Amino acid sequence: MTPAPASEWVAGGIGLALVLGAVAFTVWEGATQSRRPPDFTIRVDGVEPRNGRHRVLFTVRNAGDTTAAQVTIRATVSRDGMVLERAEATFDYIAAGATRRGGFVLGPDPSAQTLEIGAVSWTIP
Repeated sequence: MTPAPASEWVAGGIGLALVLGAVAFTVWEGATQSRRPPDFTIRVDGVEPRNGRHRVLFTVRNAGDTTAAQVTIRATVSRDGMVLERAEATFDYIAAGATRRGGFVLGPDPSAQTLEIGAVSWTIP
């Protein structure tokens, strides 16, 4: 039986170092990372008239440390405290730190009314 060449020992050592590094990183991250709940920020990207209605484009970001599923975003258009229209959009999944884009189609011109957009529900997968 001939001894293994030095290149095999070097390759084996590099592989072992990579595996041990990955395990150490996973353990460290699990032990030290905070677990803040999902924290959504929503930005309106634009309002466009479309066929007598108005398309409101938005971006939602999960600034929390926890992934959220079935995230429901609600838009409400109101004037003088009276709700004129509501619409909802549901995202299947928004990972921690991720952003997603969506849109609503609304009748009243949101730029001439009060438009409120916010997350109303989600689950933790």
